[in-house]
Amino acid sequence: MQELISKNENDIDNIGNYWTPAKPAELLQKLGKLVKNKYIFPDMADKLAIHLSSSTINKNHAYFTTPRKFAQTLTEELQNFSNDLHFFLEYNPEKAKLYAACQKDPTNSEVQTQDYFDLQRYRNGNFVEVRRLPGNIGYIRLDEFPEPELFGETILGGLKFLENTLGIIFDVRNNGGGHAEFVQIIISYFFGNERKLLYTFEDKDTGEMQQMWTLPLVGSKKGIHKPISILTSRRSASAAEDLAYTMQTHKRAKIVGEQTRGAANNPKEFVIDDNFLISIPVGRPINAITNTNWEQVGVTPDISVKQEIALETAHIDLLQQIEAQIENPRIRTLFGFEKKFVNAMYNQKQIPKELIQKMVGDYGGCSIQEKDGKILLIRKNMGLPLITTDFQDYYYNEQLRISFKFESQDTYLYLDYRDYSTKQEFQKNQ
Repeated sequence: MQELISKNENDIDNIGNYWTPAKPAELLQKLGKLVKNKYIFPDMADKLAIHLSSSTINKNHAYFTTPRKFAQTLTEELQNFSNDLHFFLEYNPEKAKLYAACQKDPTNSEVQTQDYFDLQRYRNGNFVEVRRLPGNIGYIRLDEFPEPELFGETILGGLKFLENTLGIIFDVRNNGGGHAEFVQIIISYFFGNERKLLYTFEDKDTGEMQQMWTLPLVGSKKGIHKPISILTSRRSASAAEDLAYTMQTHKRAKIVGEQTRGAANNPKEFVIDDNFLISIPVGRPINAITNTNWEQVGVTPDISVKQEIALETAHIDLLQQIEAQIENPRIRTLFGFEKKFVNAMYNQKQIPKELIQKMVGDYGGCSIQEKDGKILLIRKNMGLPLITTDFQDYYYNEQLRISFKFESQDTYLYLDYRDYSTKQEFQKNQ
């Protein structure tokens, strides 16, 4: 769906002689016909059309004081009556006129498409983050599934960056949807070259039944056996739910977080007049395994937790899955080092004051200082904050661990680096 931004939002509120007492009834009639002809479910379409012409709706004409109020009220009415969150009535004269102009002259559509693509490139398709987490876990945050023709190579580049990780977390907690073809690319990366039917898409507007299969030649295929977690929230909707639902039903991912929104049906925008547009769900995906979808029910997490702690829950769960599979002794040592840091990172403990007093001091090549109840390792003019969960090992990051030894008269500090087998010892100056 293209996004068109008004150059002057005050123009939208300048309704002139458009909003007459008869206008709501006229719009309701047009809405009823469109919904009846286009909505994916015929029975509900008939009920909605009757509801839109009912006396209950018509009695509310007096409350439709502005076009915006009308759009807001009817959106809520359509969503609540049908329990379908993809209905959306929009009052936007500029957008409606542009859509109408694009239908008459394709060159107008090309200009608007290019303008929208420029906006998408600026915000990088809401592809927010890709990084390696401690324990060699990949993390990708996608707040939208953008146009594959613009960002297909981008997501494959992100997956390429993470191809040597031991597991991957997809974060769609702030993702309200996007393009199914983009989801198809992601899913395909984690399957073998044997094509699998993901779902069939039924489109009432065109009368077509389109099958969605995995793509056999996507990426390096190094993710076939990699464990995957997908983080969800109540905000996760539409295509974000597609990723979660499809990967879950194919037993290729664990869903961690909250029940998703439950918006499966695919909307299409229709111009009502020079001021209003409406999004009507015209299609629905039918999963190849369940023969249904997540509409109105959402995707149920495998591990149900509040979305605020979904990342740490998934991270720890993946580390537990992976640990037993690591055969190389050296890698097991590195992994164990980083796993302990992860535990400290998510379960930090407040260090007792009496213990801090024993640590603080100059150790020759480094020193320990206290600030706001926390300890800092001062080394090479840098202050590195340390965390702990057991008061034995203290971490700055997954690569540096500090420990202390307290004797009757002396205190020793040890620097232990992940990638080196020897510790550095420093004695506290008295």
